Amino acid sequence: MPRSAYSWPLAEPLGTRTFDRPGRSVRSSGICANWARRRRLRAEDFGRAKKFYTKVLGLKERESTGPTGEAMFIAGDGTMVSIYERPGMPAPENTTLGFGVPADKFDEVMADLRGKSVVFEDYDIPEIGLKTVNGVADFEGSKAAWFKDTEGNILNIVGM
Repeated sequence: MPRSAYSWPLAEPLGTRTFDRPGRSVRSSGICANWARRRRLRAEDFGRAKKFYTKVLGLKERESTGPTGEAMFIAGDGTMVSIYERPGMPAPENTTLGFGVPADKFDEVMADLRGKSVVFEDYDIPEIGLKTVNGVADFEGSKAAWFKDTEGNILNIVGM
């Protein structure tokens, strides 16, 4: 499969920036704003999840805790993603992890993920103003798309 010109891993997990108006990012200044972030996600099958996060999303494994089925993966901007195996625990029904991508690379990132068999979700939720077309929501010029990992966790990408 041809490799995208876009550099993986996904660049910047959401939560690392705030926006005071469209197109202008401002670093947070709260007490925990400058500390590395960590996100924990459950997996039905750790091996399957590990393959998805390393091969599809391009995250690098930092450490593994051995036979317990848990590992830390390095994402952008110092963020760590922890995946742990818990068979039988249902996947959350909300977005569990988001990635900020450069706005001008959004379509390329989406195409690259589709090329790796990622299926984007379609939503039509009028009460919150969310409607996707071909997997993409457009919020006043800012694009967002949602997809599920192999474990049913909902992830998204947002053009920033």
